[in-house]
Amino acid sequence: MSSFMVSNKTLNIIASYIAQNEPIETNYAFHYERGDGKKIYEALRDLNHKALCERYGGEKAQEMWDVNQYEYQEIPDVAERIPQEEIICRLACYLYQCDEGRIEHDDVYIGLRNLSEAMALNEVIGIYHAEIEEQGWWE
Repeated sequence: MSSFMVSNKTLNIIASYIAQNEPIETNYAFHYERGDGKKIYEALRDLNHKALCERYGGEKAQEMWDVNQYEYQEIPDVAERIPQEEIICRLACYLYQCDEGRIEHDDVYIGLRNLSEAMALNEVIGIYHAEIEEQGWWE
């Protein structure tokens, strides 16, 4: 499997979504304060870089990204401006790129994987809500 640094845009979307919507509850491994987008962004960026180091080694990983291209910029009202399915896809891409070596045991990775699963489940239930009700599966 290969790995790459996701785009600054992807990191900003995910960090803004988490900071504004508080979707990661305290039972998840990754803890933060609501509105702390910069802290979340830095944790995401650093974990992605750590995954590159796991995959390619530190020197090669340093060559693969330009730290100057990565800066937190909050996206106001991200949940209203960007479709939920796009946020889920960007989060899935991020997790895939970070799935290297021992990263799967990292608190940030665990929290984001749990978030991704919860968001995907909510999206599926939302899409099929009428059928679920009609079939009587929601009882």
